[in-house]
Amino acid sequence: MPALEALVIDDRPEVWRAAGFDVSDGMTRIGNVALLFEPSDAPNGIIAWVLSDASTSVIDGLPTRRLTDELAQRRSAFEPAHAIGDVSIDHLVIRSANVDRTAAELSAQGFDERRRRTVGENTQNAFQQVFFWAGEVIIELVGPLTPSLDDRPVHFWGLALSSPDLDASVAALGSHISTPKPAVQPGRRIATVDTSSIGCSVPIALMSPHTRSNPADPTQ
Repeated sequence: MPALEALVIDDRPEVWRAAGFDVSDGMTRIGNVALLFEPSDAPNGIIAWVLSDASTSVIDGLPTRRLTDELAQRRSAFEPAHAIGDVSIDHLVIRSANVDRTAAELSAQGFDERRRRTVGENTQNAFQQVFFWAGEVIIELVGPLTPSLDDRPVHFWGLALSSPDLDASVAALGSHISTPKPAVQPGRRIATVDTSSIGCSVPIALMSPHTRSNPADPTQ
């Protein structure tokens, strides 16, 4: 099963420093996942992922790279001291106009599908979620109940991070984050980072840790 090893982000490193992350030499590390910054003149969020066992350079339109020894060594040697605390990636959100097609492509590459669920069933804004494991990270695939005519390709959307002390992380970000509120998962809280105020092109949410009764369950 492929594990998420790194994400490539089209942002300037200083933007992520302003969001409380320890960045050095164009890289930071969140949990066991490296974030590599490759900025352009038009920041465009997460532009690729690096997998432990990638057999292709594209998965249903998602640019895909294979973990190299050089990157593994850089990541291992980097010991970040994030101002927002010792956060980890809880889940990576991917959006697709054709969830069934994208889910099939992910499964064909060895990702372990755990559950599908419908949110807002019988409402105009209903959508579906499909959850996969990718090492220590949950992949949350989101899209319409039926394939959309939207021609925007499948894309990486945003990150939800888990903080061992959510209140301390929120305090560190000050006015750049919302007040925590109850999350969908029972017993957890969530706060949304105002990424526009710091110039970050990746949507980010911070969550309290998984509960003891449900330590890391993507089906919740």
